[in-house]
Amino acid sequence: MVKKIIHIPQSIIKSIEKRPKPYLIAFWVFVLLGFLVYNLLYRLVGFTITTDPPLGFYTATGIYCPACGGTRMTHNFLTFGWWRAFVFNPFFFILYIAILGYMALITVQIFLGEKPYKANFVVFILVWVVMIIIFTVLRNFVPFLAI
Repeated sequence: MVKKIIHIPQSIIKSIEKRPKPYLIAFWVFVLLGFLVYNLLYRLVGFTITTDPPLGFYTATGIYCPACGGTRMTHNFLTFGWWRAFVFNPFFFILYIAILGYMALITVQIFLGEKPYKANFVVFILVWVVMIIIFTVLRNFVPFLAI
């Protein structure tokens, strides 16, 4: 049996299952406002989350971690520089797209009145962990995956 990492009260789960539309609308409003606000701050006043501090893991080991380039990838993802985002960290770029795609699928299904597809998150996490290990090994031996 898999132990739950985060305990969500059953009352909240039941509320979301009974009335998912407000929660999905709130999710998409949050995502769109996040893109909009970040782009406005970046384009109008030059705000950016992009920094280049010395990376502790790389400095200590000489090995690129799976998250190397993640901040620059997120910045480019939010400012619609998707090719650059992919170049900085292809693994997390694909993960972002997969999560947004899954949420879009659920949203469409619920608004069309269909029963939403429920992913098996244990399998998803296991696959994700294996893929992140493979990505980490590849990024340290395949030159074009190194940042």
